[in-house]
Amino acid sequence: MSNKKHLIALSLLFLFLKNSNAQIEMPATEIGFRVVGLNAVDFVFKKERRPDKISRFRLMFSQVGLDPSNTNSVFTINTGFAYGIERRKSLKNNSYFFNGWEPGILINHNTLSGKDFGQITPFIGYMVGFAHNFSEKLCINLEVIPRISATTSYGVKKNNWRVDAGFNSSNIGVGIYYRII
Repeated sequence: MSNKKHLIALSLLFLFLKNSNAQIEMPATEIGFRVVGLNAVDFVFKKERRPDKISRFRLMFSQVGLDPSNTNSVFTINTGFAYGIERRKSLKNNSYFFNGWEPGILINHNTLSGKDFGQITPFIGYMVGFAHNFSEKLCINLEVIPRISATTSYGVKKNNWRVDAGFNSSNIGVGIYYRII
C-alpha cells in the first residue's frame, strides 16, 4: 500500500474510534451535602447505575463534642450511615422527582468519666423528593425520609429496646450537589 492509502485508512480508523467513543457516556457521579435543621449535616455520594437509578451513600453527622474541662470529662459523637437507590423521573424545566428505600444505622456514643454508653439504631427509610438542576454540574433538592427504626442502649445496667416509626421535621433535608461527569 502506498503512504496515501495508509493515511486514508488511518484517518478513517481515527474518525470511527472518535465517533464510537463519543457515543459512550460515563456514569455521572454527584457529591454534596444535605442539611437537616441547624444541627445536622450529611455528606452524600451518588453514583449513576442507569439513567433512572442512582446508588446513594449518606454519612450523617449531628454532634461531636469534647469537654475535657468538665470534671467528668465528657465525649459525645452522633453519626450514622445509610445506603439507598434513588429512582428518578424527569419533570419539566430541568427538574426531577425521586424516591426509593434507604436502610441505615445511627450511633450515639458517649463517654462520661471513662464509662462508655449510648444507643444503636438500625432503620429503614423511604426517601421522597424533588430536585432541580441549575446547570449541568449543580443540583439542589428538597427531600423527606420517613423511617421505621429500632433503638437499643448499651453500657447501662439494663439494655432498653424501643421501636419508632413516623415522620417529623428532622427527616426533611435540603441538599446541594456537584455533578462530576
